[in-house]
Amino acid sequence: MKSTKIGSQLVLGLAVVAFSVGGCASVVGQSYSGRPTNPAATTENHIIGGEPEVVWLEDVGQFALTLAGSSSCPDEPTQIDEGERQVIEITLRRTAWPFCSTDMSLVTYELDTPPGIDEHSMVRVLIGTEQYELDPRKDAELEP
Repeated sequence: MKSTKIGSQLVLGLAVVAFSVGGCASVVGQSYSGRPTNPAATTENHIIGGEPEVVWLEDVGQFALTLAGSSSCPDEPTQIDEGERQVIEITLRRTAWPFCSTDMSLVTYELDTPPGIDEHSMVRVLIGTEQYELDPRKDAELEP
């Protein structure tokens, strides 16, 4: 009977670990290769130089983050927080693979704007220690 109890506890423990790892909710609405497919405005950012690109999307309440990096081990947003005074804080994590390719590709993540952020005002986006700015949406972009 003792081995059955240990076996049951082991199975229960593995189920909890599997749910904890596999059941995490993603902060990403959609991700795809390349630049945003529906930006509210175009930018002239030279993203291949390594700087992230942050733009409003046509849909109010959404913005896109485009990153350049290895196609096999891209960084991805794992947490989005509303900071103080119109700041969106994004935490990135490198996807885990044993080996990363040395190529350079773009990946775009569509993200929801935190509820307390006023898209009609200047928004600062903090990624690690780097800060980027999102210009206020134009009036036409705010209409449903």
